[in-house]
Amino acid sequence: MTSLLIIHLSDIHFKEDDKDVHLRAPEIVASTQPFHAAASRILLIISGDISQSGKESQFAKAIILIEGIKSELASRTNLPMDVITCPGNHDADFDLPRSSIRSRILKQLMTEDPAKIDIESVEECVLPFRAYDDFQRKVNTLESVVHSPIWLTSTLTVENHQIEVSCVNNAWSCEKRTEPGSLGFPSSLKNSRNEHNGSVRILVMHHPAHWISSRQFREFRRLTRDCCEICITGHEHQTNFGANIDSETGHTIFIEGGALQEHGSSISRFNVVLLNLPENKIDCTPFEWQGDQYISFDKVSSQTLPEKHQAISLTPDWADFLRDIGANVTHQAKQRLELNDIYVFPEIEPADDDEKTPVVASAKSLFDKLGESESVIIKGEQKSGKTALLKQIFIALLDAGLYPIYLNGNKLKISAERDLQRLIEGCVREQYGAPYVNKILQAAPSKKFLLLDNLDAYEFPDKYFGLVFDKLRSQVRAVFATADSSFQLKEALLGEEFSSLKQINQVFLLEFGFRLRYELVKKWFNIDDATAVSNNTVDATDLLISRVVGRGLVPSYPLFLLILLQSQELGQSNGLENSALGYYYEYMILGALNSKVRHEQTHEVLNYCSQFAWFLKSGEKQRVSDREFRSFHSSFEDKFDLEINYENRKRILIEANIFLLTDDEIGFRYPYSYFFFLGRFLSRHLDNQEIIEFIDECCKNLHVRELGNAMLFLAHHSTDGTVVFDALKKSIDSRFSAVIPLAFNHDTATLDNYVDKLPALVFSKDSELAVRNNVQVQDEGLEAGLDGILVPKDFSEDDEFQRAALELLAEINGLIRGVEILGSALKANFGAIDSTTKQLLINTLFQGGLRALRSFVEIFASTPDGVMAELLEAIQDGESGSSTKATREKAVKVKMFQVIGRLSFWFIHRVGASVGSRSMTPAIDRYVATNDTVANRLIAMAGKLETPDPIPLSELRDLNSRVQKSAFAHSVLRWIVYSRIHMYRTAEREKQQICEEMGIKIDLQHAIDFKTKRTKRISN
Repeated sequence: MTSLLIIHLSDIHFKEDDKDVHLRAPEIVASTQPFHAAASRILLIISGDISQSGKESQFAKAIILIEGIKSELASRTNLPMDVITCPGNHDADFDLPRSSIRSRILKQLMTEDPAKIDIESVEECVLPFRAYDDFQRKVNTLESVVHSPIWLTSTLTVENHQIEVSCVNNAWSCEKRTEPGSLGFPSSLKNSRNEHNGSVRILVMHHPAHWISSRQFREFRRLTRDCCEICITGHEHQTNFGANIDSETGHTIFIEGGALQEHGSSISRFNVVLLNLPENKIDCTPFEWQGDQYISFDKVSSQTLPEKHQAISLTPDWADFLRDIGANVTHQAKQRLELNDIYVFPEIEPADDDEKTPVVASAKSLFDKLGESESVIIKGEQKSGKTALLKQIFIALLDAGLYPIYLNGNKLKISAERDLQRLIEGCVREQYGAPYVNKILQAAPSKKFLLLDNLDAYEFPDKYFGLVFDKLRSQVRAVFATADSSFQLKEALLGEEFSSLKQINQVFLLEFGFRLRYELVKKWFNIDDATAVSNNTVDATDLLISRVVGRGLVPSYPLFLLILLQSQELGQSNGLENSALGYYYEYMILGALNSKVRHEQTHEVLNYCSQFAWFLKSGEKQRVSDREFRSFHSSFEDKFDLEINYENRKRILIEANIFLLTDDEIGFRYPYSYFFFLGRFLSRHLDNQEIIEFIDECCKNLHVRELGNAMLFLAHHSTDGTVVFDALKKSIDSRFSAVIPLAFNHDTATLDNYVDKLPALVFSKDSELAVRNNVQVQDEGLEAGLDGILVPKDFSEDDEFQRAALELLAEINGLIRGVEILGSALKANFGAIDSTTKQLLINTLFQGGLRALRSFVEIFASTPDGVMAELLEAIQDGESGSSTKATREKAVKVKMFQVIGRLSFWFIHRVGASVGSRSMTPAIDRYVATNDTVANRLIAMAGKLETPDPIPLSELRDLNSRVQKSAFAHSVLRWIVYSRIHMYRTAEREKQQICEEMGIKIDLQHAIDFKTKRTKRISN
């Protein structure tokens, strides 16, 4: 019959003193006897770890075994017999003197793209396999084509069928201790791998694919699919046989060898494989040593051979592009981060979404359309992750056996059909390499997808857009395109030219909400497998980043979040603190400039941007025309006696994403950049009367977002703390100055009487992250409700109540913003402020917050009858008719108690968090000891529980005992503790103890639901 009989041995681990296995040739051959009649040829394959430590004397034992098998077979059959081997990690001799040089090269190679590794480095790294190479030349009977130092291919003929066997040394980069995912593979060194010379192709290597580096794992698996229908491996000492059938690697037969010799164990196993070529079938029978012979220990397994195929591989440069993050972000555990290390799918919203009922979905839902013919346009802001999402779509299409073609819209310069075809051909050549150009171009349109990045960057006249887009679309199954959000304005103005896009699904990329930010933070810390990071560190970092982006100044897009993570990591050795937020914004600014500006220029460029920020503020503009910007540029040159190339300076700042050019007007790209530089300018001109007047205006109107942000960054930049501290202190002290601060003693008696006992508060262990997100969403919703409140000047008499409410909210917001800014400045300068000043400023923070809280609570405590009636009606609608009026009134009071308590906690928490940090704890403790009220104790406790530091149990118990007589104060304290155990993971025993003492139940559900469109969206 036309079949190839394969004897597959692996992991023999010969030592010099072995006295048994090398003499078992008769028993091995005897077990193959039943298969001889069906075979036309015999092939002995040994898949690595032939020796124990790569010594010549150990390979001598292997030669004895191989010669014994050949001799025994010759005595039993006339079938031709061949031998082929590949090395494993144990076949390297690490005692050779050059091994230290090899180790240094391998460390260097760990930071490079394995596909770009040069042949000289590989030749140095395979030197420990010198004894194996001598052994292989002695025993291998087939002529080989050597593709590289680690890849050789042999061919043999069975009847009229040709077999191609490739032996690969994928242990070339191993060391004495090799972990899964640590090996690299220079795929570029194996040329002509797409050539198909055999009926069946067999790939022999020692390590299974998952031992290859994670950043190259997909590429390597695809390579094995490209090179074989049958993959034979060893290393893991487990016998296995089967088929892999998936979208990434197609259909491949795998054969895994058990260990022929496992030291310390009597187990000895190998495989007998029969390859039936006419019937396109393969059988595998595993054998195991039992007593004095090898016995089949499992039934014969059969598989149908895969159809011959040609997989597609990528050029090294293009594979590198797909892995690239797109920013200079580094991690201490990995010199070069790759996209798959940190990628989190964003969320999308349909462009035609109904504002009343927004539909938000994961961008991964786009993958559901890969099997369809629907095109999609993905719109988003710059740096929102559009290109990264296209890269993920490219990989998914390739894994599905389809042909994605990436085209950047900035290459669309000419609309002529011939030029478009050349452009597509160039993209295919760049991404797949010359051998695949014809195959992909000639493929049916149903196999091809166009990934058109920066669709709006085309340069030909708008009137040709429809013709070009339709022509490109006609050549592929579907188009996935990206465009800037502003492109929709062009579509609206020039509707006829863009009619081709009307029938195409369009979606917007959304910023990351709490859930996605948390997922990204977890991925960041999981990159470092060698260092255990506590869950509290992950939680604390997530909260810190949420605070930074929560102010609305920094876009909550992955790139910016990664920069914040990197900046936090660099300061992690000093402990995680709720530091002044300005530091993180500064890191992003400097990080953006460092890649574009020489170090010695940085100070001048910072000054340039600061002057421009004040130029915009003085003109009350967000952007200026080219003429106005040139005027500013000339004035700057004159003022500082400089000569600066105008076009070059503009280009650098635009490329660094500091400036944005849109509709021929230029301004700052992001709000944080503008306020950062405005604050920098203010801090350097505190002797200017105009600046002093502007600061005074800011402090009087901190509830206005722009003015509050100006003070935030002034506090960050200022080296003259007196001016800033005095201005902020005056602003806080002036608000609600006639109101006595809430003390949480007899002044909450009205609220205490609302309830007979505290309502249930429940900690749910099964949904910690969900509740944790909910708490943050509620805080964000409350802040959103206060932020930027403006009181209209024109009110009718009937609107007087509304006017009073808005004025109250504006004052509260201004005070809270002042507290946050002053607290941030205090923490940033804690070591430079004397004790007396520090105590005065802490008093301003605490008393200001408590004055605002009293004003707020008194409004609710004296709720108008109309509001009470409305709540009663709502409760009556939701209950059965059997409830009495008294029952409903009691339910209303309980609900009021819960809501006011939750809002009061928000006030206390904001004040405590504004100044709470390890560095400020001694000063706060001193202040509270001198001003010992329940309210001050609650704020101090909120500040201490804002960090992941151990809970001060003794102090918490004392405060809990003290508030027992006030239901309202006790409720606020419970909220503080409840927030802490949800924000940071706490030891189970400690958690149970605290919850029991605080009267917090465990494992049931409880929630106060703040339902607004914005909070729903940011919670995802």
